[in-house]
Amino acid sequence: MFANIILKKEHRTQQFELLFQVPFNAKEKDIIKGKYDTDVGAKLVNGEEFGQEYLSRYDSIKELYSNVSKEKKTLMMSGAINFIYICLQKMRKKLPFGIPIISMAQVIFFECEYDESKWIGLKDSFPTILKTKKQRDDYTTEIRKIEYNYNKIRQRMLQSMITISPLKIWQGEMLNYPNIYLIARAITVLPYSSVQVERVFSAMKDIKNVKRNRLSLDNVEACLLGYQAFGNENIFFNEEIIEAYTNKKQVKK
Repeated sequence: MFANIILKKEHRTQQFELLFQVPFNAKEKDIIKGKYDTDVGAKLVNGEEFGQEYLSRYDSIKELYSNVSKEKKTLMMSGAINFIYICLQKMRKKLPFGIPIISMAQVIFFECEYDESKWIGLKDSFPTILKTKKQRDDYTTEIRKIEYNYNKIRQRMLQSMITISPLKIWQGEMLNYPNIYLIARAITVLPYSSVQVERVFSAMKDIKNVKRNRLSLDNVEACLLGYQAFGNENIFFNEEIIEAYTNKKQVKK
């Protein structure tokens, strides 16, 4: 969905493999300047298309956006596209598309063809969601039933994937496919890793320990941010840093 925000309509897809075949290979410094590979540039929306299709849909900023000059609109939208482009590069490196559950999860977002084996695989992958034998049997019935409505629901998904979350589509189908909805809900909120969060908690234990148990919340936050920014590098507090901190405290008083 993130990638589809900046792709032209004819290149949008729900298939993860196809989406990441788009050759997002430009260097970050070139992307910031708006320099893309020729074949990538042909697939991306321009600033005006991005503003009309995406940003102008938000009522809270629609009026403000309409009052901005054309030159500034182009600059703003190009900056937004470049930012998403860089995020996509990072995602392609880090998202674990080789893991079977990621491949099976594509059916929840309606890939090109109906694949019963992937639906069955999801049932076996989420025993804590479909807990009872009746739920699993009903799920099997639902995936056979959805085969006949697959293309119709998929068309709705593809037409609205920029403006409506896939989970909203499944909420609308909840009465017809209650157990598939439970799986869809689990997948759409499933983080691919909790490592980053766990690292923060581990770092916090190193900072706020028994000997430093009276550190204030502000000081703990400052230490964590410093640790995340600098890691194990040596940090030297020069006069400029001390003066900036002193001035900040005086302003608060």
